[in-house]
Amino acid sequence: MPVRETGGISRANLAAVVHLQRSGDVLRVALNVNRKLIGATLELSSDSASFFSTKLDLSPESVWKKDIHVPDAETQYVFEMKDSSGVLLLRQKEGAYDWTPESEIKVGPQSLYAVPEESRRTEDDWLQLGKTEELDGNLLGALLTYQAALHKYPTSFELSKAAGRLQASLMRFEEALPHLIAAQ
Repeated sequence: MPVRETGGISRANLAAVVHLQRSGDVLRVALNVNRKLIGATLELSSDSASFFSTKLDLSPESVWKKDIHVPDAETQYVFEMKDSSGVLLLRQKEGAYDWTPESEIKVGPQSLYAVPEESRRTEDDWLQLGKTEELDGNLLGALLTYQAALHKYPTSFELSKAAGRLQASLMRFEEALPHLIAAQ
C-alpha cells in the first residue's frame, strides 16, 4: 500500500491513503492512491457546504498534496475522493477514527472458527478449515481438505487457488497446474 510522503495515515482503504493535518486555518491534505484513477474528484466540505473541489488524474507513483485554507478554524472538515463516475472511494472526517473500544477487545487465546459438520459446510467453511490446517502446519491435511471441497465446489476460484498454491509449495507442480489454470 503506497504511503510515501503523506506524513501519516488518517484513513486507509483499498483505494487510497489520506492524511489530514491541521495547522491553524490551514488543512494539509496528502493523498496516495493504490491504483490509477482518471478523472477523480477530491472534495473538502463542512456540514453546511463544499468549499474545495478539484478533478484530476491520480496514480500510485505520486503523492497529491495540498494546503487548503479553511473558512473556520474550529470546524472539522470532511475529505472525500470519488472516481470519475461519482462513486465514493474514500471519506475521512477530520479527527474521526474507527476503532474498537478497549472494553470490546478480547485478549489471550482467541476462539477458533467453528466449522460445521461436513454435510452442512459451505464453500467458505471448507476454505477456512483448510487455512486453519495450513496455519497449524498440517499441510497435507489442508491439501486433502481443499481437494474434498473441490469435489463439492469444482468451479470455486478460491478453492482452486488455495489447492494450486499449496500443491506448488509442496513441489507437486503437475498436480498444481490444473488448479492454477482454473483460478487464472
